[in-house]
Amino acid sequence: MKSPDCRAALLRLMMSAADNYLLDAPLAAACSTDVATHCAATVPGQGRVHECLRDNAPRLSPACRLAEVAAEAEEMEDIRLKPQLLEACDVTAAAVCGGIKPGNGRLLECLLNKVKLKS
Repeated sequence: MKSPDCRAALLRLMMSAADNYLLDAPLAAACSTDVATHCAATVPGQGRVHECLRDNAPRLSPACRLAEVAAEAEEMEDIRLKPQLLEACDVTAAAVCGGIKPGNGRLLECLLNKVKLKS
């Protein structure tokens, strides 16, 4: 994808879907029953429903499990698609990985490497 505007628009869409599962139409459709069954008390936003679905992965319908696995795979590519992690690590990421451009798992890898070095 060569158009920076298109890439930016897609990233915004993906970030919104990672934040609130209802904005990911295929996942919302595949998981509506599972959310009602396993995550009814979970308030959408900040990736909380995704987290709940992942916590209940063995009990999910096959379609929901596949949709959630696909969403999680996308999130592993870019820390900006993990709202809770991004919020918790934003300042640290800027301080210790400031020169790293997000995407393709680079920023997440940098943070993980910094944690391993401190352990």
